[in-house]
Amino acid sequence: MRVIRDVGEEVPISIGTSVAITKAFLEVDVYPEQLWINLRTLFRNFHGAMTNKMIINSEDIYIDLVEEMRMIEDVVQTSSGDRTEVVFYYSSYRALPSIFPKAILREPTTAKQIDYAVLEREVLEYLLADEDIEVPPRRFDVKIKGDDKEALIITSFPVDLLSKREFSKLTLLETHTGKMKRENSWNSKLTSGKNFPRLPFNALTLQIYGDSGNHFAAMPSSVKKTLYEIAETNKWSGLTTHAKVLFNINSMRDVVLADIFKLMLRAQVK
Repeated sequence: MRVIRDVGEEVPISIGTSVAITKAFLEVDVYPEQLWINLRTLFRNFHGAMTNKMIINSEDIYIDLVEEMRMIEDVVQTSSGDRTEVVFYYSSYRALPSIFPKAILREPTTAKQIDYAVLEREVLEYLLADEDIEVPPRRFDVKIKGDDKEALIITSFPVDLLSKREFSKLTLLETHTGKMKRENSWNSKLTSGKNFPRLPFNALTLQIYGDSGNHFAAMPSSVKKTLYEIAETNKWSGLTTHAKVLFNINSMRDVVLADIFKLMLRAQVK
């Protein structure tokens, strides 16, 4: 271990990731066909577990991060009896502005945010160029191209969940808690989502309410209030369909805002 960080007891990798792997594979006897892991999230958990962020070497982080990937594969394959395939993936997210033209997208602005973004880029460039990794990470822009299999996904980027139709069944595996969340509870990934139980998770709610400081900033409170009043009036839930959301939006008196909502709802990741 080149970089000193807090690690788990049973799975000695960065603590947040360790908790998820322990809960999902060492404390159960039913396993998914695949475990998908966003490399940006793996890096985020690694960085968050570092005990001294003043001493940073991107090459050392990359080497230890690759070791974490190998350890995850070993633990998952051994625990599941080779029933679960581990899929690491990298998303560039370059197409976000074109896919979501009405969204308020976040960019690094503070020195701390910019330093983090630079370090993340350097580490992942090392990793993605590593030809010795036995199974190279899959690469996407925004849309994840899955294998139509039952999968757990570890990601701190809620936009990834919009690719749910690429899987026969997709369950979010949260790091740090190890909780497994199906689609009906993905609204917790929206900014202050726990306060809005009526909201389904979709392209519209993601853009209106934001994603807790990742890609999407929340819209003004008046816009959020308008949408939630529609949700309350029409008794939406975490499983409300796009068709019902669209039908209810078409009943809005403010036709200009209704058109914006419909454009946001129809955004398709690609």
